[in-house]
Amino acid sequence: MKVLFIYPNIVNSARQQGLYHMGIGYLSSVLKRDGHNVSLLNIYKKIDKEMLIENVITQKPDLIAYSATSHMFPFVKQFCTWLLSEDLKFRSICGGVHATLAPHEVLETKGIDMACIGEGELALTELCRRLERGKDISDIKNI
Repeated sequence: MKVLFIYPNIVNSARQQGLYHMGIGYLSSVLKRDGHNVSLLNIYKKIDKEMLIENVITQKPDLIAYSATSHMFPFVKQFCTWLLSEDLKFRSICGGVHATLAPHEVLETKGIDMACIGEGELALTELCRRLERGKDISDIKNI
């Protein structure tokens, strides 16, 4: 399965180009170990609609995995709106601090199919396995 992580990592400082996010690193490593193709779109400066859509079309992910803190979640909502305007075929999930603190807001966002609440390494690995095999995903812990 091809998974594209999209992380809005916009810092309001000319000296910083985002922050290192260890959570996505952990998730990426367990997915790679399980045989999945994983990439990251680390957005550390504002991106326009065409650039985002071009990146997603080029990557052709089966699953887009957003990760966001609460102050970055508005960017995720914008990205979802942009991607919904295209006829792209992928599933989507949002994890991170905001999904854990406000899962209902995340799930009410058009363009997000699932939320991961709490730790995601085992949950995301199981999700990818089941999606690949066309199996039921409704009982995966933390999803």
